[in-house]
Amino acid sequence: MCISICFSGGLEWESIRAGDITWPEGFSDHMCGIVRSLLHPEPDERPSAEEVYTHVMDLVALEAEQKQHEKDLYFDNLKIQNENNLNEMERLKKRIEVLEHENRMKDLRLRAENEEDALHNNHFPHGHNTHAHHYWS
Repeated sequence: MCISICFSGGLEWESIRAGDITWPEGFSDHMCGIVRSLLHPEPDERPSAEEVYTHVMDLVALEAEQKQHEKDLYFDNLKIQNENNLNEMERLKKRIEVLEHENRMKDLRLRAENEEDALHNNHFPHGHNTHAHHYWS
């Protein structure tokens, strides 16, 4: 398509030469800048192949660096979340231990009360007044 536009001239060619370009989706601003510089109307103002290569390699390195930085941030966030989760788990574990201790204490109190009731019932099977009544009769 570009070959037919470039060689045929016309409105499309003039709009490209004027910098009025519809960029394909996914083109970075840097890549658009490189293409614009290659389309400069003055040939002496256009970059050399070596300059374009260097610029593209710099962009590739920059994008790789940015992706690595994003990965590092992602993993740092995961570490923080993991630490927060561990802290929360530790807090919950301590709370569970407190609740278990409280339940054990309640169980001990209930057993003690039950044993006290059992001792009371063994000493006075029909109640204290029954023995007194028999004694006085």
